[in-house]
Amino acid sequence: MELWLTAAQQALCSVATSALAFDEAVITEPRVAVPTTLYGAMISIVGDTESIELAISSTTAVGQRLTKAMLMEDGPDDLPESDVVDSLGEIANMIAGGVKKRLAPDRPGLRLGLPLFIDGTVEGKRGAESAATIIRLGDADVHLIVFLHKAH
Repeated sequence: MELWLTAAQQALCSVATSALAFDEAVITEPRVAVPTTLYGAMISIVGDTESIELAISSTTAVGQRLTKAMLMEDGPDDLPESDVVDSLGEIANMIAGGVKKRLAPDRPGLRLGLPLFIDGTVEGKRGAESAATIIRLGDADVHLIVFLHKAH
């Protein structure tokens, strides 16, 4: 789990400071309880012996901020929900790509699924190990959640 979580933390911080142009991304809470109600996006990373679901989650206001960062918008008005859905999915996809790149030497053949927008209760699969962390992007907190499934 630690390998996956660390790779996801590094990937989120990289995406935040490069693609989203945040001045900094700081892990403020290395391990927190996994939230059950999420607002964000989730994507699968599938390997031969293990796979994960990776999720980013925050508030609707932070979802707007991330979307505006992604689209390089800075106006005071909220963007349409369809833009938020697309942007959060793309952010999750970029993070998953970063995880795949970081783990490729030890886990060749990782495949990415399609991102899903989530707004509500999420439960991991039975028997899955889970972990969450909080990363601060500017003054906004984002949960990063990993559900790990090992093949039997």
